[in-house]
Amino acid sequence: MAYGIGRIGCFLAGDGSYGQPSELPWATAFPDGMVPTLVPVHPAALYEAVVALAVGGLLWILRTRWSPLRVFGLYAVLSGSARFLVEEFRVNPEAVLGLTQPQLWSALLVAVGVALLRIGSLRGRPPAGAGPDEMAPGGTADRDVVHYRR
Repeated sequence: MAYGIGRIGCFLAGDGSYGQPSELPWATAFPDGMVPTLVPVHPAALYEAVVALAVGGLLWILRTRWSPLRVFGLYAVLSGSARFLVEEFRVNPEAVLGLTQPQLWSALLVAVGVALLRIGSLRGRPPAGAGPDEMAPGGTADRDVVHYRR
């Protein structure tokens, strides 16, 4: 949520992290921005703000239903994916394989998030071959599961 609010601040300040020129109705010029431009551009910071606030809302809903590891993993996947896509609208130089440096970092963040989601989902499962005694409350399969209240 804080990242989304911060991106709104970047937009209002005209911090220079603009998108490419655009003729869309919501394209914005920043004549008094930190990096002035009279050409209407994609408001990339607002795109990120909208997604960040939506992701924050989703994570808030899941905070009591999922383990913290899985919530953070989902944050990493969604945030990394959003930044990767927003970079398509920005004016940043390509670094490697036609991708910008923020896209490379975003891809890494998504990969870490996928790994955390996988690890988090495996932690909640009973061990392979666990018999009925181990599945009972207080058994060995139950002690590794984190229970959350609604």
